[in-house]
Formats: sequence, structure tokens, C-alpha cells
Amino acid sequence: MFVGVGGQMGAGPLSLGTKWGTQLTFDRDGSVSDISGDWSSSMGVGPVSGEISTDSGLVVGAPGLETTVAR
Repeated sequence: MFVGVGGQMGAGPLSLGTKWGTQLTFDRDGSVSDISGDWSSSMGVGPVSGEISTDSGLVVGAPGLETTVAR
């Protein structure tokens, strides 16, 4: 579960966004197994977007497609 704040703005086909907060990971019994900080920034041009974050490396996406390029 992610708890945080973020925003996105853009003009025409361009967009920029960022989010930051806390990532909570739960075990099967419902107890919290991990708490970590989470941050990401994204940029989009038309239907194609890219994201850099502390937990997933570089993520490149397009409509219906998301690929992690680096970790």
C-alpha cells in the first residue's frame, strides 16, 4: 500500500509528474513486514511516458505497455 502525495501537470502532449510517500508491505497474516520511502518522477510526450523511481528503476510505458528498463 502506498501512502503519499503527488501531482502532475502538462500542456498539450507534454506532462511532468512526481510523487513521494511511504510504501507499506504486509505479510499474509496482515502484519506489516516492511516500511520504506518511495519517490518517483515521470515525464510524458503524447501517448508515451517514462518514470524514474527509488523502487523500480527506470520504467518506460505506452498505452497498454509498461517495461522496467533498469533496476
